[in-house]
Amino acid sequence: MAAFVRLRERGVRRALLESGGRLTGAALRAGVVHQIAAFTAPVVVGGDGAPSPLAGKGWAIGAAPRLEEPRVTACGDDALLEGYWPRQRSPEATTGTDS
Repeated sequence: MAAFVRLRERGVRRALLESGGRLTGAALRAGVVHQIAAFTAPVVVGGDGAPSPLAGKGWAIGAAPRLEEPRVTACGDDALLEGYWPRQRSPEATTGTDS
């Protein structure tokens, strides 16, 4: 995440992080994410080893951060969820299980 700090020092105020679960989870925990845009498809996947939007520690459902100003836009059969990462919350994940 040091790269994001260096970019900020150079005047970059917005950057697109298109990543898998590991990098996305690390970026959220590091506090460098301010806005989220996530596409979802009408496909159900799951089970051990299935791809996940976030890797690493997660949040118990009662402690999970909620996006601010969320909006959903239909994109064909898919949906685009956009919103802002909560400003008043610590980005640190809590102990607990993802539910």
